[in-house]
Parts: sequence; structure tokens; C-alpha cells
Amino acid sequence: PGLAAFATAPAGGGHFGGGLFISTADLGRFGLLILRDGRWGGTTVVDPGWIRSMTEPSRPKPDYGLLWWLNTNRKAIPAAPASAFWALGFGGNYVYVDREHDLVVVLRWVPDGHGEAVISAVIQALQAASMVGRTVLTEASSATFSGTKPVAGAVELPYATSSAVVRVYT
Repeated sequence: PGLAAFATAPAGGGHFGGGLFISTADLGRFGLLILRDGRWGGTTVVDPGWIRSMTEPSRPKPDYGLLWWLNTNRKAIPAAPASAFWALGFGGNYVYVDREHDLVVVLRWVPDGHGEAVISAVIQALQAASMVGRTVLTEASSATFSGTKPVAGAVELPYATSSAVVRVYT
């Protein structure tokens, strides 16, 4: 199976809200690729200079790079370091990358304005559980991540009327 599939409108091209179909696990892999400066399994897949360029503040909007949101001055997510950044897609889909905590968080279908609160809760839970400093992927299913192994235990994160489970991978 491929990493992603693209939907096309009848006339061709992507359509709003459905241009890319990708699993949570594959989004996590994408986040790991970015966290590792474009390297995967010892091979450089994306030039590290391009990764740095993506995460530099733009002149017109200092909290936005090249399609990545930046936590400039810790304004968007005060609990996260200023160096954190994330991709945010339609419908509340996030790929959050935090080098200081060696952390990747993937969120799916989070209501508008709530992703930052969930990420803050993840950081606080990991700090409380002394898991900071490990490569971390969050997932809501039993999918496995190639080249990673699960660490025993999980952290429950209550959020609104439901809860999410954070599984830690190294």
C-alpha cells in the first residue's frame, strides 16, 4: 500500500476537504521525517535545508513558515517551546513537531480552536509521566509504526467528553 491517495474532482484536480487521504500512522511517519530533518532509516529523503526553510518565519506573518504554523514567541501554544511547529489541515487535522521534546503528535478531526489545548495536555501528561525526551507518536488505533517499538504503558488524556490514548514509541 502507498503512503497516500489523492482524490480528484470529476474535472480533475483535488477537491475541497478531500484532496488527500492518509492514515494517522502515515501522518506520524511524515512527522517523524520532518522531526529527523528529512532523514529516514539513515537515508536523506528531504534536504535538511528545505526542512529549515519550511520552519523559518515569513515576513508578512511571523507565525507561519512554508505551509507550517510556528509557535513564534510561544503565542499559539504557551505550553510548547517557541521552536515547535505544525501542519494544520482542513477539519482539524494536525501534525505537530516539537524537537525540544523529541515529540510528534498527530490529531484527527479536532474541533476548530481545540488542537492547541490537546497538544498542551499531551505535553503536560508526558512531563508528568517523565516521558519527555523519547520520540513520541500519538495514535488512536492499533496501527504500528515501521522502525519503532512500543514502550509499555499508556497515558490517558481526558478531553471534553472523550479521552485519547497516547502510546509512546521509541
